[in-house]
Amino acid sequence: TAGSIVVTGEGNSTTTNLQQGLAKVWCNINVSSAVQDSLNISSVTDHGSGENTYNFTNAFSALTYVALGHNSDDATANRGTNVQGTWTGGNQSTSKVRMNTFSSADCSYYGTTSHGDLA
Repeated sequence: TAGSIVVTGEGNSTTTNLQQGLAKVWCNINVSSAVQDSLNISSVTDHGSGENTYNFTNAFSALTYVALGHNSDDATANRGTNVQGTWTGGNQSTSKVRMNTFSSADCSYYGTTSHGDLA
């Protein structure tokens, strides 16, 4: 397809479609849900303790995309200390995903990334 690049992997034995392997969405927000940095995010909606919806600028083509999250209650250089799990909650669509912390607590830092095919 147009814009598709095939890259030869290590050992020259396999190839990877670079277009398929790229993150199509990623976002970093703080405890106030203010976007610190992002790609393909139009806005973030704060639903209360540990719950945010990430609204995409460009939608996915189907609900088969994968969304992953990470959060921590330490916003300093020691990120990763006191890491809490994140899971996708209800209201997932091709144009947004809702992410929740397992503890339903606010954290200092949230990160998310999504992989799949854009519309």
